[in-house]
Amino acid sequence: MLEPKASRFRQAALQSTLIDEAALDACWEQIPPEKRTPDAIDRRLARQTITSGKLTLWQAQQILAGRSNGYRIDKYVLLDLLGRGGMGRVYLARDLRLNRLVALKILSQERMNNPRAITRFLREAKVGAQLQHENLVRVYDEGESGGIRYLVMEYIEGKNVGQVIGELGSIPWPTAARLARQVALGLEHARLKDLIHRDVNPCNILITKDGTAKLTDLGLAIDLNDTDNVTRDGATVGTFDYVSPEQARHSRSVDTRADLYSLGCTIFHMIAGRVPFPVASLPEKLYAHQLHDPEPLTDLVPGVPEGLSEVVRKMMRKLPEERYQTPLEVAQALELYALEGGGWTSAPIAASSTARARTPPDGVRASSPTEVVAVTPAPGDPGSWASSLNPGPETEGTSASGSKPSPSNPSGTSTLGGGGDSFLPLDLGPREPLLASRKPAPRPRKPLPPIPAHWKRRGILIAVGVAALVLAVVVVATLARLALTGPGFANGPKVQPDGTRPTRSSQPLARGDIVVRLPDGSSQVIKTLPDAIKAASNRSGGEVILGPGTTCRISSDDPIRIPDGSLTLRAADGARPVLEIQIKGNRPMFLVNAPLKIQGLMVVVRYETPSEAPSFQAERDLTFENCVFRAIGPAEGSRFALAEGRSVSIVGCLFEGFETTLDAHAGPGMTLSLKESIFLSPRPAEEATGRALRVRSMFGQGAGARLTVEHCSFRSGTFLDVGDFKPASPLAVEVNGSAFLVKTLLGLEGDEKSPIGPDSAIRWKANAARYRVTDKPWATFPDAPADFDAWVRLTGEAGGKVEDLRLAKEPPDPTTPRDCALLGEDGQPAGADPAKVGPK
Repeated sequence: MLEPKASRFRQAALQSTLIDEAALDACWEQIPPEKRTPDAIDRRLARQTITSGKLTLWQAQQILAGRSNGYRIDKYVLLDLLGRGGMGRVYLARDLRLNRLVALKILSQERMNNPRAITRFLREAKVGAQLQHENLVRVYDEGESGGIRYLVMEYIEGKNVGQVIGELGSIPWPTAARLARQVALGLEHARLKDLIHRDVNPCNILITKDGTAKLTDLGLAIDLNDTDNVTRDGATVGTFDYVSPEQARHSRSVDTRADLYSLGCTIFHMIAGRVPFPVASLPEKLYAHQLHDPEPLTDLVPGVPEGLSEVVRKMMRKLPEERYQTPLEVAQALELYALEGGGWTSAPIAASSTARARTPPDGVRASSPTEVVAVTPAPGDPGSWASSLNPGPETEGTSASGSKPSPSNPSGTSTLGGGGDSFLPLDLGPREPLLASRKPAPRPRKPLPPIPAHWKRRGILIAVGVAALVLAVVVVATLARLALTGPGFANGPKVQPDGTRPTRSSQPLARGDIVVRLPDGSSQVIKTLPDAIKAASNRSGGEVILGPGTTCRISSDDPIRIPDGSLTLRAADGARPVLEIQIKGNRPMFLVNAPLKIQGLMVVVRYETPSEAPSFQAERDLTFENCVFRAIGPAEGSRFALAEGRSVSIVGCLFEGFETTLDAHAGPGMTLSLKESIFLSPRPAEEATGRALRVRSMFGQGAGARLTVEHCSFRSGTFLDVGDFKPASPLAVEVNGSAFLVKTLLGLEGDEKSPIGPDSAIRWKANAARYRVTDKPWATFPDAPADFDAWVRLTGEAGGKVEDLRLAKEPPDPTTPRDCALLGEDGQPAGADPAKVGPK
């Protein structure tokens, strides 16, 4: 019989200190003995801890992934990851002293070394502490613990306006006026404190379950009495779809009237369902805000009062002196329209944490702040793991969402992962329901005349005749199929060694086909790639196969989620399909919470504007085999993949044009494996500024991580940037037979004193590597080796040599791997063999 100690989840859970041994034993006893199998016990035990209320869904997910540390920060216990952005992450946490839920914003480790980022973080705490108003999110505290700087904010259980627009398309004008009036009252309170928000937009307006609007995110707010400048001169801050003309020109030369312009844009978006100037490029947006007037709401939405349309137009005047002069004036102007017409009464809105500040749907954040990155959905988002960890039929006594009341979930609803199963009524006043039909009541229908008896008899005879005909056709078709597939039919499908016959899925795909193949062998043709991935993701082991001549175009306006199971996206045999990804703003294209494998594709990633949004953002295993990935457009900040799972495997792939190809947030035991692959920066090595790889420790704790590089070629600014690893949890790097044409081999983002060596944070082992380092020799950290001999002494490298490496063709053609090969002094490929790279 399987013993409790055999569960790795149990060991990690005890190490986390979130649950004690007695509670785990009690959960173990709740699992039926016949279900305590080695292959499933970790997941079953994780489910049971959620059912019993001992762990939240997110905590169980993280422990199941092997992350057993970092759940306690000072007096706060982390319960859920609500969102992430350029400044850091936001967690749902419990204050152990006051026993209340809070939103805990944690500054990212790479920002801890940035004085401007720290100043802005402290500014948000300082500004928030001055504001105590029911329409502003309160800031409770800030502090630093164990090298982690955090900000404690009021936790809002509800949605943000951007999410509501995305779900409903638009918001009725009375409700929009009511929400905007509340925000204006909050801005008036800030104005009396000499504070300017500078980033009013739908994603920063949260709606509580009782219908109160609260303005959040004070990261860009400024105090008019403060002489310190946390914004770079000449920088434009704010969200470009809502930024006032004067703020776009000079972010510090603004007053509260800039916030009124942004609020006017927000009201326009709520009512019209789109931003005021829905143009594609950033220059066009700024130009439109400077010179163009928005269309009148009365022309776009029937029934909007002319008076309300005029209020919005006045808020969006180009000159500040032509707008309302204070938020109080705006609140008074909106009051009449906030009390008339329809609104919410009983429309259920999915309860979710809108301290999450998620990436909204189409048009809400069509552009991003220059200096602040909007928080995006976390890969471990509520709902994305629900089907794999939420208790199933084997458990009893749970709520409809699979959770019991617990200290971390007092209501018993699955607010930490119900996947939208739990709902709270959003009541914004005694108005008619938002979703109620306004069609007139149907007229009562006249009863149909009785059917004559002779027609009844005739109908019965016809039905019997049709049934007999159908049965005959089925019998004939069955006999024909058996005859054609029998052993005596020479041209019939042959029986396979396993006793099965080929199905349609094993036949050649037609041109342009997108086929979903499930583990049971069944298959079907799907029209679009998102629909195909959705269909295949429902079953672990599903495949999406792209036929010859297939070109799929997708946009991060509509991210694709892969929530559970495992999925393979591949080319059909002999085919070279193309996948075109359009990255817009800071939205990732693929949000991956299940093992994902990509095989044999030609992938083009297009950027409209510079963006750090990855094409793949994954919390589970990633595998890329024999693909070509090419970035087109502004490359500044571009990242191909952001990995936070247990492993990443890259074999036979070519990456061209990304500033950072792989950005890994390494949890304990993470493995990164690169083999026979080529990595090319956007520019020649002498001019390159990016890096091929970036690996940072998640919390600087745990079992460390491992990077293996075998027969690969790199042309980039830096081969590897490393941060936050410690000697107790090092990054082990093993390089075999690879070639490096780089400015710098190794960069350091943390504060490790002695980063390389047998007892230090980075343990480098190489064999037969070939180098050409064009700038700083070998590494960027104090006491870095000055030459190759010093590098060999420090790392113990065997068989490495320095030579004049060069690219086979400049500029290279990414569709032809041999053009992208690094050649040694002998003229032969160094590192990756181009014949093994790319689709076959």
